[in-house]
Amino acid sequence: MVFTADWLRRIVVSRDKTLEIRGTGYKQKTFLLGCKGKIVARCDFGEPIHIKTVAQWNRLRSQHRVPGTKKLPYKKTFGLPVQRLTPFHSPYEYTAPRGAIGGVIYRGT
Repeated sequence: MVFTADWLRRIVVSRDKTLEIRGTGYKQKTFLLGCKGKIVARCDFGEPIHIKTVAQWNRLRSQHRVPGTKKLPYKKTFGLPVQRLTPFHSPYEYTAPRGAIGGVIYRGT
């Protein structure tokens, strides 16, 4: 999964973000987390939570670390619980297709 630098820091370094929000209900599995050409950690995400209402979103959003909103972030919104996180001692370089956002297949450089 590709993240912005700030969101990646909140998951990997400070570990205060315990729920990742996406517009796709990815299966429960392990993902590599990267940003700007570097893979920095491996993360096991739990079973996705289909967030169907603004009230449900408002109950969960503190785990995602975003301010309150009056609408869901995506037309179909899913929360991926962070179950286990393994930061790498040294990042691995990767290349991704141009314009890739969200989930990509990493290719080593």
